[in-house]
Amino acid sequence: MKNFDKRLQAYTLIEITISMLIVSIIIAFAYYSLTTFQNILTAQQHNKRDQYEKELFLFRIQQDIYNSMIIRYNENYLTCTDSSGNIAYSFQDSVILRNQYHLRTDTFKIQHSAPEITYLGHLQNDPIIVKKISLAILNDGKQTPLTIYKQYDAQQLIYPTFYDSYATD
Repeated sequence: MKNFDKRLQAYTLIEITISMLIVSIIIAFAYYSLTTFQNILTAQQHNKRDQYEKELFLFRIQQDIYNSMIIRYNENYLTCTDSSGNIAYSFQDSVILRNQYHLRTDTFKIQHSAPEITYLGHLQNDPIIVKKISLAILNDGKQTPLTIYKQYDAQQLIYPTFYDSYATD
């Protein structure tokens, strides 16, 4: 008869349980670190996107106002008329829409206050022309004031309806 007394060497149940416990603690720590890092990264990306959107809006509106010949404001619509046509800004609750030559080019998801407009005054055969635009951009409960001035030359003020021939409504 053969001798069946030889035993196989193996790990005990306690050793396996302790090793599984150590591995599960390491996995839990790695998961917590990963989710924390991912949340921080996501928050930074949102902040950068919001900051970029505000800077883009500021750049676009300053360029449009600077390049425009006549600026008009009527019921939450700011219209800048340049040599190619109209660029219109629509100020809605938490969105500012920009239409360039009848094409919606930009949608800025920016919370803002209602624009305050200072007018140049009534000119011959022309509606009120904008001299200054002021509004506040809201960011995390903080208000950032934005004020943009438009300086007109004499030709633009004498013949404001001349520039309407460039714009197609």
